[in-house]
Amino acid sequence: MQKRLISMVLALSMAQSAMPLPALAQSAPPDTASAAALAEENGDVTDIFPDDWSGKPAGDPFGGGKGSWSYDETSNTLTLKDGTFRLRNYGYDSYNNCIQWNVKIEPGATLQEARIGSEYHNGYTVTNAGTISGGTFYGKVICEAGAVISGGTFKGNAIVNAAGGEVTIEGGTFEEGSYTSGVTVKAAGTLTINGGTFKGKYTCSVDINNCEKIVINGGSFETSLTDLERTTEIIINGGLFNEKLYVAGDKCTVNGGLFTTEDDPLPEDATVNGGYFVTDRDGLVAIDAASAPVYAPVAVAADGTVNEWSADAYSTLYVAPNTSVTLKPTCKLESVSSGDNELNYTAKDGAVSFTVGTEAVQFNSVTVGELVIEANGFPKGTDGGVYGAKGNGWSFEPNHKHAELFTNDVPTLTIEKDAVLDFDEVKNNAGTVKFAVENYGTFSGTLNSTRYVYNREGGVITDAKLNSPQSLYNDGLVEDSVLCFNYIGNGWRDPAQPATIRNSALDVTGYSVVNMASNKAVLDGCYNSAGYTGTAVIQNGGTVENSQNTLKLPVENTAGYDGNAEPYQPIIDGGECTVVYNEGGIIQNNPIIHALVAKDTEDLNGATVTTP
Repeated sequence: MQKRLISMVLALSMAQSAMPLPALAQSAPPDTASAAALAEENGDVTDIFPDDWSGKPAGDPFGGGKGSWSYDETSNTLTLKDGTFRLRNYGYDSYNNCIQWNVKIEPGATLQEARIGSEYHNGYTVTNAGTISGGTFYGKVICEAGAVISGGTFKGNAIVNAAGGEVTIEGGTFEEGSYTSGVTVKAAGTLTINGGTFKGKYTCSVDINNCEKIVINGGSFETSLTDLERTTEIIINGGLFNEKLYVAGDKCTVNGGLFTTEDDPLPEDATVNGGYFVTDRDGLVAIDAASAPVYAPVAVAADGTVNEWSADAYSTLYVAPNTSVTLKPTCKLESVSSGDNELNYTAKDGAVSFTVGTEAVQFNSVTVGELVIEANGFPKGTDGGVYGAKGNGWSFEPNHKHAELFTNDVPTLTIEKDAVLDFDEVKNNAGTVKFAVENYGTFSGTLNSTRYVYNREGGVITDAKLNSPQSLYNDGLVEDSVLCFNYIGNGWRDPAQPATIRNSALDVTGYSVVNMASNKAVLDGCYNSAGYTGTAVIQNGGTVENSQNTLKLPVENTAGYDGNAEPYQPIIDGGECTVVYNEGGIIQNNPIIHALVAKDTEDLNGATVTTP
């Protein structure tokens, strides 16, 4: 009974939480997300729990949801008849913490969330004639006529068995279990795949057997599509294909998609009306994009809008002759030429569209030399940060991965190794730039930015005045500079030599300067500018030495364990500090400390304590 009460409390708290709704809105396609949101808003989601004593399905004790369902004890099958459902399980035992019933989803029902089976209990079958919009499934999932899968993770074999009917896969992740493929199509009138990730490891991503037709408009196929019978008509309008397709050539038509295998991905007699290939095959036309590598469309909407671009850029692609193509170059183009002629092209949102003929196409990128910041805050030649650009010792990337928040794309200027850039000599028509800076060389001067600065290992920032509402990450040397940031992280990513900030103003507007322990970071001779009124703290895990008498930031000198689980003792070495809290740290060479707070008597080691 105690477990039951805990389950009820958890169910109530989750029902009141806003978390499930945005998660669904992100993972499901628009129609499914709207339906899920509406059901959530109207209280139409029915939660079903395993009874604590019998393990049989039990309804929501709070009466939520309006779905109809039944349970057959003989076959251990839960039937979801009509409505939207979540199957809940809050057991303490991770070995058994899963739904252990077979589940049947009828046409009017949607399964929104469940964990059916586990690595140890994978003998449960889900039969779907309705919609699966989320959940994790370890056993078989059999899709009957009319079934839709719009989300979820399928660790067992998803089987399409809908003779004469249609099944649609809008999304989800299909992983190989044992020696089965991600999806097995045994019999179906038409299988339509609009999205999803298919990860068959041993054999194939989608195993087609006696299927009348499969239409692929999107999705990522990490291993091959295989039709052993060579009887299935296959139409490909979009998607990413990383391996060869073993299908009937005379029944295969390609109108779009990206094919990345280095071998010819299609049967010799396949019909190719469109699509993008990284390997040449008879009848295709080459696009040379070496000066501006391009992203290729993976999924395209009916109106021609690209819904998904490739993650990687390619310097050479091959396309069908006399077709219209759309590509997204990494740099702004000066021209597109074919033979001795320039082709007309249109540009929008960084993509270019044009029609190829029968001769090879050449992309010619704009040449940018010296760095110039336009009034929009981006380098000249980037069309307001839409395109990449390369200059003398620098490059600009509009969608660079954030130095710390790796899921975020950030427009970033990279200063190359051995390059020297003085921002005081850069023509800046904006005042404040709108891009991050990652430095592998040497830079100086005044830089006002809306984004972060990352001084990489080997990088040097000297005689600079940097101002940003974001962060400074340092793995190199910063010296003789004024640093106005919300946060400073010194010694960020395991540099070979200790990261050092020397003789610089730490004018932090936010909460802290973190002097990292694992990288033995050093703050040497640092201070605060006149008039500084911030309330930040130096969290010291490395060494603070020779601090100047204008350093107003308190120093937390606390021993502990670094990110590698190694013990460390931070050091205050000489200099002058306003306030120090010392707990297990080392204080040496007689620093002047105006206010020292120590956890234990021994933590007063070596300090001269004065009062203002």
